[in-house]
Amino acid sequence: ENEGQLVIAKKEEKKAVPTSGILATTIEGFKQQLTETYSVNITQVEEACSILPSNYDFEIWKTLYRILLSKSKHTGESKFKVALQFPEGLLIYSTLISDLIQKYCDCDTLIMGDVTYGACCIDDLGARALGASFMVHYAHSCLVPIQEMAIKDLLYVFVTIRINLQHFVNTVIHNLGDQKENSIYLLGTIQFTNSLFMC
Repeated sequence: ENEGQLVIAKKEEKKAVPTSGILATTIEGFKQQLTETYSVNITQVEEACSILPSNYDFEIWKTLYRILLSKSKHTGESKFKVALQFPEGLLIYSTLISDLIQKYCDCDTLIMGDVTYGACCIDDLGARALGASFMVHYAHSCLVPIQEMAIKDLLYVFVTIRINLQHFVNTVIHNLGDQKENSIYLLGTIQFTNSLFMC
């Protein structure tokens, strides 16, 4: 029944931990692992995520999976605690994401009060001092290597924002005309980099 998995019993509760060495790396892979290994109701999570802006990628599936994977290995006596750190522009979504994590990972969450500037100000020491077992840092790069962190179970989430590319291209053409002979340089904040490369 649990072929290829190690079943861990803790307080009359069984948890299946993948032992194949293959970790989920795609949205569908995360959803499959969440359903099969952790019994997460994907439809409920999708409904809960519908209150977040649909063009923002907060990597919710990856986050839930990584937290549950880390929690399954947690041996501490205290309740599993997740620290969340956001840049100022994303703090508006922090309580929604915190609620999702609490509900579907059955853990406590801390929203770090000090905002970050990109990846420069990760507060792993503060998270550890507050008793966090896991930290999610919403940033744009892994400026500080995870190996050098006070908390080893850490996830960087590179929030990207999708835009309507065809509308953007049409707007540029409308405002600047046909620029086939000239180069146009596009600049934007890091959240829009993926969209700019697709133009």
